Amino acid sequence: MVTNLLHNAIKFTQEGRITLSARPSQTPKFVEVCISDTGMGIREEDLNNLFDMFRPLDLSATRPYGGVGLGLSICRGLVEMQGGNIWAESKYEEGSKFYFTLPVKEE
Repeated sequence: MVTNLLHNAIKFTQEGRITLSARPSQTPKFVEVCISDTGMGIREEDLNNLFDMFRPLDLSATRPYGGVGLGLSICRGLVEMQGGNIWAESKYEEGSKFYFTLPVKEE
C-alpha cells in the first residue's frame, strides 16, 4: 500500500515535496499513515470515485502517466481486508494527501 501510494505521489509530482508520516490514530489501537504531495492534485468531482476499479482520473490530465485505475482500488481492498480505512483529500493543482489506518497488533 505504501509503495503504491508513494509511486503515485512520485508519478504526479513533477517538482515539490512528498511526505510520508505515521501517527497513532484517533481510533484506539490503530495507526494512521499519510502520504502527501505537492503535485497536480485531484479534481473534486474525481474524489468520490477515486478508489473504484478501472476508473482512471480525468484522461486529459493523467494520460501521459498511463495506468488503468487498479492501484488505488487494490490499496482499498488490502486496507479494508485488514480492518482499516483509506481516504484522500486533494486540491487540484495544489497536491493530495492519502491516508489509511490499520489496526496495531497487540503483543
